[in-house]
Amino acid sequence: SSGATSVAFASVQYIIKNVENIGNKNILLFGTGKIGRNTCENLVKHTKNEHITLINRTKDKAEKLAGKLNLIVKDYSELHLELQKADVVVVATGAQNPTIDKAILNLKKPMLILDLSIPKNVNENVKELDDVTLIHMDHLSQMTDETLEKRKSHIPAAEEIIEEIKEKPVEIIEETIS
Repeated sequence: SSGATSVAFASVQYIIKNVENIGNKNILLFGTGKIGRNTCENLVKHTKNEHITLINRTKDKAEKLAGKLNLIVKDYSELHLELQKADVVVVATGAQNPTIDKAILNLKKPMLILDLSIPKNVNENVKELDDVTLIHMDHLSQMTDETLEKRKSHIPAAEEIIEEIKEKPVEIIEETIS
């Protein structure tokens, strides 16, 4: 069962592996649709970070999620300001065109941006900035595909265990369980 099989979990694993002291970093989650919500829940659960800010075009959606997880919500109009504070940005919006590009990033420190949107919502031009690392959903999807392939290789062993158990009398199985 090890490894990530969802993009939401793969993104959090990527962040944990690549950002030192993640518990003390400022994380901005932009977009609270299904992938944004799942990623947010995984961030809270696995990073123990209390500096997670949510922004969504419809603020009440973000407030609903934030209320469940005890997070900060900022208005969509504050996106530019919140980007300046963030160390990690997760973009999971449903916009049809990029919502973030290098023109709105005024960086004073390194930033990791994960774009989990379809179509992509972060303009490739952010890579022109020295301190920006941009990871797209495509890269994270490859991680989940590799995990699924690894899991498939263990199916024969699992089937063997099942066959062994099926051959045992019920009393032995009950004894083993208790």
